[in-house]
This record gives sequence, structure tokens and C-alpha cells, in this order.
Amino acid sequence: MAYRLACERADALSAIVSLAGLASSNPAGCTPSQPVPVLHMHGTADAVVPYTAGGYGADTSVDQWTAKNGCAGTTRGVGTSLDLDTAVAGTETVPAPIIGCPAGGEVELWKMQGSSHTPTLAGAFMPQLMEWLTVHRRPSR
Repeated sequence: MAYRLACERADALSAIVSLAGLASSNPAGCTPSQPVPVLHMHGTADAVVPYTAGGYGADTSVDQWTAKNGCAGTTRGVGTSLDLDTAVAGTETVPAPIIGCPAGGEVELWKMQGSSHTPTLAGAFMPQLMEWLTVHRRPSR
């Protein structure tokens, strides 16, 4: 639903976050009026919406939005690993911001190694998410 809103109401959004979702299966039908910062979080052990579903999955969703937001490519950086899923030992979440996105059109993938479709979210999850959303909020008009 977040991706659909970004396609249809980019003017009304500051940013979107998708957990275990997918971008449009018809990318040509999605024409946002302006860039929308995107945070895509996805578990690699998701059996409901597989991380890679027959060539269409988390990476494809992220790549679609790098193009829609005018990013210079699909090269992923690597951020500091996070421990966001208590059902997986250690720091399973690897933030990978896309390098070369314009201000206001940032795209980031948080790959959750070993996490399922519904991860058991740690206490650190909400502060990390709110920090990302705060950084990517739309300036006041």
C-alpha cells in the first residue's frame, strides 16, 4: 500500500517505509509526481513475500524506485548493521543506501538476514525507524 500511495500521491507524502512488501508489478503504471524517499525492509527468510520471488522481489522494488527518483544508478552502500529482529541472533539488518540519489529522493534497502515475513521487532526498531523518517521528512512549506 505504501508503494501505491507513493505512485499516486507523491505530493502528499514525505517518505514511505515498506516492510516485506513489493513495489508495483507494473512499473510503467506508476508515475509519481515527484521523488519520494523510500525505505524498503525485507527479511531474507520471508516465505510469504520471498526476498527474491522469481526475479521480482526486494532488489527489484528498490531498483524501480532508484529509477523513479532519478538516482544515478543502483550501487548500494553499506551502513552499520543493526539488531532489529530478536528472533535472529546478532546484528541481522544491513542498511544499504543507494549511492547517487538526489536530495529528497533517497532510496535505502534494509536487508534483514534470516528474518521472516513478520520479524520479532526489537526495542531498537522504532527509534531507528523514526530516525530515518525524521531525516527524510519533507521541509515545511
